[in-house]
Amino acid sequence: MKSDAARWNDRYQTQKYNNNHPPRELLRTASPFFPQAGLVLDAACGIGSNASFLLSQGLNVIGVDISLVALQQAKKQSPSLNLICGDMNAIRFTKNSFNIILNFFYLQRSLWGSFYDWLKPAGLLIIETFTQEMKQVKPEIPEDFLLFPQELSQAFSTWEILYYQEGWSTENSNHPRYVASLIARKPA
Repeated sequence: MKSDAARWNDRYQTQKYNNNHPPRELLRTASPFFPQAGLVLDAACGIGSNASFLLSQGLNVIGVDISLVALQQAKKQSPSLNLICGDMNAIRFTKNSFNIILNFFYLQRSLWGSFYDWLKPAGLLIIETFTQEMKQVKPEIPEDFLLFPQELSQAFSTWEILYYQEGWSTENSNHPRYVASLIARKPA
């Protein structure tokens, strides 16, 4: 069995990914809440399209991904991007380090407590990932990678939820995706 890093490196080497596609719509929706300056963590950043957008907004970004191939593509696109090649489960940051944390299409529930610790008071958390409804179009997706209905909104119910939605999306994809999307502010 291949390691996660090997699987993702193979995927980024064999599939065509375009560094120039626009940032996720949810990220553009969140932009009015961005601070004037600050530090962002892009968890499982892939080729860095979202990170590039954040850099263009005057923010400093640390992108973390398990795929060195993806990070090489990200660095080529955005030379000023700070990158860490590693497993998000093994990486630790100091408390109150980030103004914003992004988490797109990587579900690791055990990180949610760390996100709370790593965000500064009143920091933004932006998460978008698949829900159980994805089984309708991709029955092979493991259950652990899918949110239950309203799970995300319930998990962050003590935060100020600025935006929440669950539904079908065709954004940047060849097939529909059922996603939960959250923009939340950590309590001050």
